[in-house]
Amino acid sequence: MANITQTENFSLTASSIDAISEIANRCCTGYKMERKDVIRIRLSIEESLGVWLNTLGEGATVSYKTGTRFLRSYFQISAKGEACNPYSVESEDFGHGSKNMLVNIGLIPEYSYVDGKNILTFQMKKKLNLKL
Repeated sequence: MANITQTENFSLTASSIDAISEIANRCCTGYKMERKDVIRIRLSIEESLGVWLNTLGEGATVSYKTGTRFLRSYFQISAKGEACNPYSVESEDFGHGSKNMLVNIGLIPEYSYVDGKNILTFQMKKKLNLKL
């Protein structure tokens, strides 16, 4: 079961990509990640949203959600529209290389397509230290 801590909805535009990546930046900084890892995640989110902007078009509904699941923090971005996995896109600037960069820092993005929504979930590697 997930404990949702923040959810925001946006209309997909260049400026909303900046806003969402800034939220991710603050979120990752709150997880006390190394700065270089935060930058990698932010760039990956910007690239993923850029792929969705090019594929789904401006104005598509995009959501950003953070929370915890099984004592691990996660954040998720989703966009309504046709199925489009940003990590399967083959280009010089994006694709499998970007995913590998994230895997190397312990952040494995998961893509799914459910009920007309593209969903990218980033599960943090480290478990939270909660005292029960």
